[in-house]
Amino acid sequence: TWTVLRKFGYNDDIKLADDLIPPLKRASDQSVELTNEAIDFLKTIFDEFDGDSVCHLRI
Repeated sequence: TWTVLRKFGYNDDIKLADDLIPPLKRASDQSVELTNEAIDFLKTIFDEFDGDSVCHLRI
């Protein structure tokens, strides 16, 4: 429900509030990449919500 989402800092657009995400300190010519562990974590979460394995998430 919206109450739960708001408790965890989400707004009406289902985005985290800016003040909950610390700014990344990097130069304008630098990029940010995910670690292999982060990619594996996101894949695991995706797979949990893709129960029928057709790459469509269910909530």
